[in-house]
Amino acid sequence: MKEQTIRVALIEDNLTDAARVRTALARAGKETSFQLEHFTTLKAGLDRVRAGSFDVALLDLGLPDSQGLRTLSKVTLDFPELPVLVLAGDDVSTSLLKEILSAGRNYVFKARVSAEDLAVTVSHEAKANTAARDAGAIQANSASRFAGNYAVRSSTHMMNRNAVRVLVVEDDHDDLAGIRFLLESVKAASFEITHAPRLSAALRLLGEDIDVVLLDLTLPDSRGIATLRRLREKDSSTPVIVMVQPEDRSKAVEALSKGAQDYLVKGQAGSYLLGQTILRRVASKDLTPPNQRTKKKGHAAS
Repeated sequence: MKEQTIRVALIEDNLTDAARVRTALARAGKETSFQLEHFTTLKAGLDRVRAGSFDVALLDLGLPDSQGLRTLSKVTLDFPELPVLVLAGDDVSTSLLKEILSAGRNYVFKARVSAEDLAVTVSHEAKANTAARDAGAIQANSASRFAGNYAVRSSTHMMNRNAVRVLVVEDDHDDLAGIRFLLESVKAASFEITHAPRLSAALRLLGEDIDVVLLDLTLPDSRGIATLRRLREKDSSTPVIVMVQPEDRSKAVEALSKGAQDYLVKGQAGSYLLGQTILRRVASKDLTPPNQRTKKKGHAAS
């Protein structure tokens, strides 16, 4: 498999933290490499991003020339399409973290995140943004390519209607509340959440009224890959994004080979990443010709 290079702008004035980030990204797997440039002030970082081309920015909010949310606002205003991952300190307030998520950005605790999780999160942020841009180009081309053969519903169409309909299969109330908060913070689209605390309830809700499923693999009435398998037996075409704990990443990888379209690690997906992942998967489904879609095996609950 060809190695992908992700260009990273690291804006961090603490040299120890910067070295930790550089070391973590240098340990990335064979499929992804990171080309990192380091800046110790916001001005230097913005000037370089303006002159070059980067896939993602890692941003400390406490810089010599800018502090707090003003730092993030400056980056967002100048480069609205650039994914930004905030490097938060352990002393950051809950209100500031909520503001970061409300701005559509993700964060990690720089002193606590493991090298593997940091590399995966940075990679996911960059790839999700690239896929979203590609999906937009594909949708524009596909409308004419398939004209007369079948109706194409693009993600633009999805965002122009009332809402993207999301079935959240999750028994943990805190995780559910977090998902609701993140999706309410997404600016690019609106989402209508239907909640199922058990797999049995989810199976009754599947049908044409659901655009995408967010699936916890550990439920009161089903655990592990069997949860995904039972859902797929009922509905094999609705996109499924599995949600796992950081220590269960291997289950997520297995789920991708068993019918899931994507996965998210709980606690690491900000509103931007969650929203983009959902929209990307819904758009991918809508661009599939009807005669190539797998027939549903179940019916919506009445």
